Amino acid sequence: SFLMKDKSDLLSEWLDTNKISYKKNYEIKYYSWIKAGGVIKHYITPETIDQCVKIVKFFKNNDINFYIFGNQSNLIVRDGVIITPIINLNKMNKISFEEDENGVNVICDSGVSIPRFSKNIIKRGFTGTEGLDGIPGSIGGGVCMNASSYGNELCTYLRSVRVIDNRGNQQDL
Repeated sequence: SFLMKDKSDLLSEWLDTNKISYKKNYEIKYYSWIKAGGVIKHYITPETIDQCVKIVKFFKNNDINFYIFGNQSNLIVRDGVIITPIINLNKMNKISFEEDENGVNVICDSGVSIPRFSKNIIKRGFTGTEGLDGIPGSIGGGVCMNASSYGNELCTYLRSVRVIDNRGNQQDL
């Protein structure tokens, strides 16, 4: 429709101006785990929390709906053209370790794969995450659904989560 075309052009211009990575007309079937799905008009791949906040605020201010994807391992995307923009968090994949008086903290972005999370912990000599190694998803999705396998639950290792609400506000839970 005419209105959606105007918003599509507005979104492309805004993403270009803000130097936020995206792909137009992204054929998800070539990249999804089950090799199915249609063409996504705007497939946005932010690299930082600040970029995510900017994107969500832009969508809120311009009354644009959106969806968030992670590793796409527990997701089926319909065929056809998908006009609703997609934010994919796979480029948000930093993981670090910090020590404090309570022990070692693992700080990781939502796009970190659960196997990578588990392997990094094991590499440092810690145990307990071995069962998570075979889960194909990302930390963001895994936290939302409390991914678990072989008696290992992701929430066991969770101390806090930083979220961005649908207005672009950050909050630590």
